Formats: sequence, structure tokens, C-alpha cells
Amino acid sequence: MSFTVPEQYRHLGSLLNALEALRNWRALVLLALTLVLGVAVFMLLGLAHSPGLTALGALLAFVVYLYGTSAVGIMLMHQAQSNEPMSIVDSVMRSLAISHRLVLIALLVFAIFLGLILAVTLLFLVCKIPVLGALLYFVASPLSILILGLAYAALVFVFMPLAGPAIWSGEKVFDTVSTLYAVIRQRLALAVVLLVFLGILVLITALVLGMIFWSGTLVSTALSVSILHTGGGLFSHLPMPGMMGSGGFGGYGPDSAYGGGYGGGFGAAPGAAGGGAGSGLIAAGLGGAGLLFAAMMALPGLVSLQGYCQIYLIVTDGLDVSAEKEALRQRLDQARNVAEEAKRRAEDARRKMEEQRQKGSAERPAAATPASSGAPATEHLRCPACNGEISADDAFCGHCGHKLK
Repeated sequence: MSFTVPEQYRHLGSLLNALEALRNWRALVLLALTLVLGVAVFMLLGLAHSPGLTALGALLAFVVYLYGTSAVGIMLMHQAQSNEPMSIVDSVMRSLAISHRLVLIALLVFAIFLGLILAVTLLFLVCKIPVLGALLYFVASPLSILILGLAYAALVFVFMPLAGPAIWSGEKVFDTVSTLYAVIRQRLALAVVLLVFLGILVLITALVLGMIFWSGTLVSTALSVSILHTGGGLFSHLPMPGMMGSGGFGGYGPDSAYGGGYGGGFGAAPGAAGGGAGSGLIAAGLGGAGLLFAAMMALPGLVSLQGYCQIYLIVTDGLDVSAEKEALRQRLDQARNVAEEAKRRAEDARRKMEEQRQKGSAERPAAATPASSGAPATEHLRCPACNGEISADDAFCGHCGHKLK
């Protein structure tokens, strides 16, 4: 389906609704809890200084981030679809039920990329043929570049940003892959334009929030130094250049936190910051400012997640995926038939090997049993002249020619 220029501008305008995530306090709280819990789990197990526990901590942190971020995405997708808020408990329970589908999609995409790489590798191996290889490589080189480049673009602009919103909207794995495949075939350019616009929007949001935080921190620290006599305050612990003189804001000057004491800017009382009360105030200020900074920097993440949900709803609006579903179903049936045929052949080969093994086991005891005969066994008859083996029917020794009868 083609889009006219006015329609594309309308889609870009509707993407501004991603800024509505800034007012969703439930999503912000849930995202902050996810970040804090993930870091806490990783650091707690990492303190054991054990590679195994550290790896376990990384795995558990990944699980926390996966299900926590999915819960936030489910909440934002529900808001984008119905304009109604969703409770934290409902979003978490929903995430626990469906977020594993993202892992399955990731494994499927990895398998597809691995198959492409193997196919290109085989193509290049064929190009090693003398004389003819140069001609083949002349065609294979641009072809491989185009195929791998398009596959990477599909991964970056479709699967990575839109697989989550598809699952959050309630799609199953098969339906998600079919829908994203249809987006790649029909609306890849629109998805790229929307994602670039969203990146600009998120960047502007982060810059504005950063300006708010740092400008407020400057004024607040100046007032706290003047009123509470906390020396350089927050800035005496931050790697920032000296401001307003050698001691202002606890810079790098001789009177700064790095030159003796916590800065002499704004008329701080000598030694005031060195006391227990001053140190406690500084620690409290750093902790509160750090939490505020983390919360404000989580807001661009919310805008990004909301934007992905908006883009998914835009690019799938009126999208016909019946052909892609049928094509994908046929490929799955072919792969299933190939797998069943390989399994059948392996089973036949195993059965034949088992039959041969049983037949060999039955023949070996029969061959090992000596035939019953009135004559002594040939292995006990020896030539009296050369001690060579003879049989009871031999008239002459086959080794030395000695007459036996």
C-alpha cells in the first residue's frame, strides 16, 4: 500500500503522541523499579566474587529487565490502543504470561541470520573454483552485500523496535513474524522514516530534561552552599571544571575539594564541610539528586517505548498480511516435512543397524560352538615330525610331508 505525502505528514504528527508517556506515572514507577531491581540483583550476586554467581546475577538481571520492560510496554500499548490506564499489577501479570515470546522471536531471527551467513559462506566457497570463480565472485559479491544489508536493515528498523509492541498487543509468535514480514515487504520505508523521527524526538526530550536537571542543580547547589554551609555541595563530588573562581562550586582550584577542603566558594565557613553534619548533608544531597537524575533519564526511555507502540499501530493499520501468513505457513510445512523425512531416514538407519547387530550377535555363539564329532578336535592333532596342525583325515602332513597313515 502506497502512502501520499500528506498521509506521511499525518503519521509523523500522530507520532508526537509518544510524549504522552511523560504523564504516565504508573509506567514511570514500574520502569524505575525494574531498573533498580535489575541493578540490585546483579550487584548483590556480583559481590560474592564468584564467576558463576556473577553470571547468574547477569542472567537474573536480564530476566528482570525483560519482564519489567515488557510490563511497561504492555501498559503503554494498552494506553495507545484504548486511551485508558492499566494498573501495574495487571501489566506485570500480563508480562509474565507473554514476554517469553520475545525470546522465541529472537532465537528465530538468530537462526535466520545464521542461515543467511552460511548460505553466503557456501557461495564464496564456490567462488574458489579456478577461472570460473572470478566470474562467480563478480556476481556473488554485490549480491551478498545487498542480501545481508537488507537483512540488517530489517532487523534494525523492524524486528528490534516492533517485535515488542506486536507481542504487547497480544499477537502470538507466528502472527508477529507474519506481520513484521509484511511490514518489511510493504512499508519498510515508512517504518524507517517514523523511527528516525522518533529518534530525533527522544533526543530532544533527553536534552530538555538534561537542561532542566543541570540548570536546577546549579541554582540549588548555590543556595545550599550559602544557606547550609555545605562547602562545594554536590559539585565538589562531580568531575566538573571549576566555576566562579578557584573555589566556586568546589572546582579544581587550590581551595576546591581537590585542593583542600570542600571548596571555599560562596563564603563557606572554614571546615564546615569537614564536620559530620556537613558530610551528612552532602551525602543526602547526592542521594536525592542521583535518584532525581535517574528518574528524569528514564523518561526518554518511556517516550521511546511509547513511540515504538505508536509506530507499530501506524505501520500495521490496514496492512494485509494474509499472503505473508500463507507463505510463512508453506515454508513451515516444508521445513516440517524435511525434518520428518530426515527423522524417518534416521529411524530406518537405526533400525537396520540394530537388526545387523542382533544378527551378528546370534551368529557369533553358533560359530564359537565346536561341531560334535567322534574324532578329536583338529586343534588337538599335531604332526609327530614338525608339530604342525593336521586333521584326522590327512594321510600326509601338509607342513613337512611326513606320512601319517
